[in-house]
Amino acid sequence: MKTIVHSSIDGFDILLGFSDPVTDPVATSIKIGPLVQSFPEMKQVAAIKQQISDAEQRAFSASQQMQAATRIRNQAQYAAAQPLWAKAQSDIESLRAQLLPLTSTIETKRRALWVSNAVYCNPGSSTGTDGSVVYESLMPETDAEYNDGKTGHITATVLKAAFDAQAKNQATKIDGTYVPDYRGITFWSLSGSTWSKRSVTSLDDSPASGEIAEAYLTDAQQAQIGMQLEAVRVAKLTKAQKLAEAQSQQASAKSAVVSVQTEVTAGISTQAELDAALTTYHDQLSAINTKYGTSLT
Repeated sequence: MKTIVHSSIDGFDILLGFSDPVTDPVATSIKIGPLVQSFPEMKQVAAIKQQISDAEQRAFSASQQMQAATRIRNQAQYAAAQPLWAKAQSDIESLRAQLLPLTSTIETKRRALWVSNAVYCNPGSSTGTDGSVVYESLMPETDAEYNDGKTGHITATVLKAAFDAQAKNQATKIDGTYVPDYRGITFWSLSGSTWSKRSVTSLDDSPASGEIAEAYLTDAQQAQIGMQLEAVRVAKLTKAQKLAEAQSQQASAKSAVVSVQTEVTAGISTQAELDAALTTYHDQLSAINTKYGTSLT
């Protein structure tokens, strides 16, 4: 028997894992009690225990006689009682030695009964980290445990094999079949020149033809998406915000030219390098004006 941990997600009963069931010690003890009492060794133990009790009575009686003889200093009475006490003690030790293998056998057989007749605690339910209800259900590990003589049941063994074999982006249902599981994955698709994205939030939602998982976008595709997102961001800016960003970027571009010009003055760079820096600056400024709709010079 196994405890199956599962939860209802988007209308599907999804397997989450397995655990060993918890045995109800009281119910199991009550169930196997009559079976234990029927062991033949139990009668033998009872008979030996009675013999031990009888021997203890003889030892006690002889001990009393020895004490009385000591008090009255009757050596003959003491000598008569002492062997009786010694014999009773010897019998007790011998009988107790006979008990050991019997009690060991009983315990071995009792443990076997405990396993084969275990009564399990009723599994309960709890709330998962995402707020869903997580259930625990008992499930036999073999067809025989169903006790109906039939085969082909969904067993914990079969279900465990299916669970272990589930592929990436799959979830195992309680019947051992699978359902697509792309939850938490963002997909991108291109229509014309526009990229669109969507995030999967539910089971059985597979990517459509042309959809690409974000993790598998090429560098070129990521660059295209980045440009599109930046264009959308800039479009939402006010005119003043666009001008401020444009001026900031222009200042950064100018600083690069000034740096080269300083190096030319110091004899570190050449005029040709300064001319190239100026060309780069004008190209950058043109791109800035195009991006923000400004007319910076």
